Amino acid sequence: MPDEDLPQPQNILSYVLQMRERLKSMSELAQQNLEQAQQRQKSYYDQRARSRSFAEGDKVLVMLPSDSSKLLAKWQGPFEVTRKLGSTTYEVAKLGQRHSRRVLHINLLKEYRC
Repeated sequence: MPDEDLPQPQNILSYVLQMRERLKSMSELAQQNLEQAQQRQKSYYDQRARSRSFAEGDKVLVMLPSDSSKLLAKWQGPFEVTRKLGSTTYEVAKLGQRHSRRVLHINLLKEYRC
């Protein structure tokens, strides 16, 4: 292979530097696009989401898989909210069974009405 076909060291260096710059700018562009997509998805979710919260002692139903099929879930309960752990997580216990507690996301809970 003749030496003139090989890239010259100066050309290689400038090529590597140029590729580094391109990679950096593409990475920044991808990050911006990701942030914009997250904002759009949050906005869409917030339009349809309803604000809910429960207090200690509230009675709730819990969405749990049924015994007959793990793909079939149904509302079970009533359970009692024993404490709020975070903005979206609650500890609940089956009524009369305080020792069997579960930590659940608010999306798996709904108000129990007699």
